[in-house]
Amino acid sequence: MLKNTRKIVAIAVNAVFLTFPLIPRANAYQLFTDRSSWNNATQNQLLVTEQFNNNGFVAPNTVFESGLKYVDAGFLSGARVSEGSLEVGLAFPGSTEEFAFPNAVKGFGFDFEVRKGTFTVEDSESFGSVNLGSFGDSGFFGVLASNSEVPILGFRTLTSGEIGSNIIRNFQFTKANTVTKVPEASSTIAFGVLGLGFLLSKLFGMARKSLS
Repeated sequence: MLKNTRKIVAIAVNAVFLTFPLIPRANAYQLFTDRSSWNNATQNQLLVTEQFNNNGFVAPNTVFESGLKYVDAGFLSGARVSEGSLEVGLAFPGSTEEFAFPNAVKGFGFDFEVRKGTFTVEDSESFGSVNLGSFGDSGFFGVLASNSEVPILGFRTLTSGEIGSNIIRNFQFTKANTVTKVPEASSTIAFGVLGLGFLLSKLFGMARKSLS
């Protein structure tokens, strides 16, 4: 009986550890460099498009018509809307602007133009940092998360170089979060340890009774 009890305990321990989440992998986020591929990948998604209609400088905590929020900027950084485009990177020697989505999203994409220095988009909680290019470059950037990854809550734009502006236009993001959020590792471990402790207590109690 004691031998069988030990075997059951070993199985229980292995089961608890198998429930721990895996470390997110970078390849779980698909990156896009052309709009046609982005359109194909999101054809079954409901998308929201931001038109950037209101011209002028954008104050921190401004919410655009789509629900996209301009949270804040680094020292002397800033954003401006002009003729349907969002300009970022308005400071020297570098700018950082932060944006947030109204809800967690599966992905977003936009056309861009680099007019000064370099242009980078990043989110340290999900897809990481992507260098879009340097002066004179233009193109498309898009990112889409898999269903097993933490959804995207926002992003930052970073610019280095002369005082100038980099352009974002035709901005789109998925309307609703269709990504299953992975539980926090600390929470999973805590519940696993509690469950294992309860199971071990019951099994050892049974073992003592069988030996008495």
